[in-house]
Amino acid sequence: MFDDIGMVSGFRDIINGESKIEQDSNGNVLSVTNDLEETIRFKYDVENRETKRIDALGNETSYEYDARDNQIKIIYP
Repeated sequence: MFDDIGMVSGFRDIINGESKIEQDSNGNVLSVTNDLEETIRFKYDVENRETKRIDALGNETSYEYDARDNQIKIIYP
């Protein structure tokens, strides 16, 4: 599924049905919401690197990077 400017706005799969995708102007996925209204949210830094993933229960996974954009740390909930 695509929006008016050609960006992916959702998808369908046999397990979760139809999911909706929200993106920012840089193309970063901000959220994915399934048919059950369960949402996963994503946060990014100024370099467009994912810094947090928040699941439908509010559990946060954080990501840290070095100066060369290598992921150096994952902090699980």
